[in-house]
Amino acid sequence: MREKEELFKQGFIEGFTKSFYDNFKQDTQLIIQLERAKMIKSIVSFRFGTMVDAEFSSIILALLQLTHEELTQVLLTLSREELLQRFGHSEKPLS
Repeated sequence: MREKEELFKQGFIEGFTKSFYDNFKQDTQLIIQLERAKMIKSIVSFRFGTMVDAEFSSIILALLQLTHEELTQVLLTLSREELLQRFGHSEKPLS
């Protein structure tokens, strides 16, 4: 009987620890994504002199999928219109 209790406790602790770790990992990833989104909004506001509007907000999720190198390159080299067109949310053709 005592052995079963010990096994139960050990299983509970291992399960709780794994669950805690998994939640911690998910929360950490969410925090990183939120910080990256804030950084994107900050760069866009600085570069284009305007706050991020609804049209630009719609492409932020796509921008978050880029590597740091790709994100830096597109944010610093493409125009606002190019960013919107490249990530599929602009009706304006590039000239």
